[in-house]
Amino acid sequence: MRRFGFAVLALLVVLPCERAGAEGASYYDGTELRKVCNSSGKSPQMLFCMGYVMGISDAAGVAVGDVKPRPDGTIEEALGVFRWCIPQQHAEPYRLGAIVSKWLAAHPEHLHYAAGSLVAGALADAFPCK
Repeated sequence: MRRFGFAVLALLVVLPCERAGAEGASYYDGTELRKVCNSSGKSPQMLFCMGYVMGISDAAGVAVGDVKPRPDGTIEEALGVFRWCIPQQHAEPYRLGAIVSKWLAAHPEHLHYAAGSLVAGALADAFPCK
């Protein structure tokens, strides 16, 4: 699963760069992420949302340097100023995608920020470390 996350993350680095040349934008923002995360079922857009969220989550786990479960059964991850601890039973792509989608809907005032930081904020809100 971690290799899949890295592959998705690598792809996500290339896609926004391709867009940047055409439109002048330098990152995938929350408005764009909300559009794909609001898609239904297992559409290509929803699969992209899940892959994006899992890519951010996996990269953050590697950034912490230790992806072993903590004594309380959670896995600590961090990205920038955001830190979260996901219970292993919640670390499923569809579930994390739904959490991020709900967070984006509840915080429309933040949609102009980079999508990666919004994913980190949503996961930190949903899974605070104790």
